Amino acid sequence: MKQLTPYGLLCLFYCHFLGVFATDLVVITPSERPPTSASKAVVNNFVSLSIAIHFFQDYARTGSQGESPNTFSRNLLSSLKESTSIAPEIRIGGTSADRTTYIPSQNTTISTVTGGNGIPLNVTLNQQWFERSFDQANFPDGTKFIFDLPLVRNDSLALNNTILGAQWALEAIGKDRLDAFEIGNEEDLYVSQQVVPANWTVADYAARWKIFSTAVTEQVLIPYGLDTTQKWFQGLVFAGLGANKAWTTETAFNANVDSNNSLKSVSLHKYVSFFVLAFSYRIGC
Repeated sequence: MKQLTPYGLLCLFYCHFLGVFATDLVVITPSERPPTSASKAVVNNFVSLSIAIHFFQDYARTGSQGESPNTFSRNLLSSLKESTSIAPEIRIGGTSADRTTYIPSQNTTISTVTGGNGIPLNVTLNQQWFERSFDQANFPDGTKFIFDLPLVRNDSLALNNTILGAQWALEAIGKDRLDAFEIGNEEDLYVSQQVVPANWTVADYAARWKIFSTAVTEQVLIPYGLDTTQKWFQGLVFAGLGANKAWTTETAFNANVDSNNSLKSVSLHKYVSFFVLAFSYRIGC
């Protein structure tokens, strides 16, 4: 993957500045070996996107049932790729993804029950939603995806539902375009949302997450031929960015969330006004 180091970014800016305000050609030759105090290289797809699952079809396709590719969205994504030399990564998730049920017999691609805050109380998808939303015609070549699977449900059919979603997603996305599966969304808010008992802890989250990730690995990743020596999961997805000291990267790892060594990255959310910043950290980087 091509990368821009901080030195490279500075040189690009400096050369642009000189090109606008000076007439003489100036050649800058940065050192091939940056000082030890320099930051790590910035990956070119650092400008990437996270889209709530109940909006994704509208961004990727046009028509009430997603009949055609959304060329406007594709053109915007292609412009980003042209600017950075690599397609932006797209994460499909959110609270709505955590509340999604996959229904083979559903006639419409997507159906939602809207809650008071605009976030659906429930989302149902059929397989055609996946086939149309992840059609390669919707995206520039090289686009990779992180797909969020449900964790919040704890009924007898919850695990089967998540496995079905993983199967449909992998069939539509394909091995070459899948970067990772997420399981769950902002689990540190489950207690306040009253979807788990009041005494639910990060250890309970870690235990449930491992059950679900193991099932997805054994029943989806392995049968579909993915190399399980690689890591295929992004985890944590906490909302507080460390504000809740009981729910941090450290406490989750102390609770052995990665005892099966399957996490490639963790994602922490920070809410600024009405925007959400998602910080993803690669494990071992």
